[in-house]
Amino acid sequence: MPLWKVTTITDLELMRCIMFKFGKIALFFIPVLLIAGLFMLLFLLGDLRLLFQHSYGQTMLVKLAVVVLLLGLGALNKLVLVPLVCLLLMWSIDYESRLSSKRSQEDVCLVLQH
Repeated sequence: MPLWKVTTITDLELMRCIMFKFGKIALFFIPVLLIAGLFMLLFLLGDLRLLFQHSYGQTMLVKLAVVVLLLGLGALNKLVLVPLVCLLLMWSIDYESRLSSKRSQEDVCLVLQH
């Protein structure tokens, strides 16, 4: 299931579970893909000096900078934003439950007054 479709799920527990599993899978596959990419780059260039001397190597350096930037954004998302969203969702659920229990108490008081 694409991650953007997860945001349309109304069951918050299911959404949390899917996001947690996605994060665990990504933590395994991202380093594997990076290592495979580095080995492929070494295989194609043959020498690390060509990384700086050849236009292909320089293009790979730019691509590597973009990948590092995107991985940084992914880390920010996983380590800061997702826990913050979970915290806000839990606060929202707690607030709604307190609000509904307060309404229930008010209803009971109204019934008892009459």
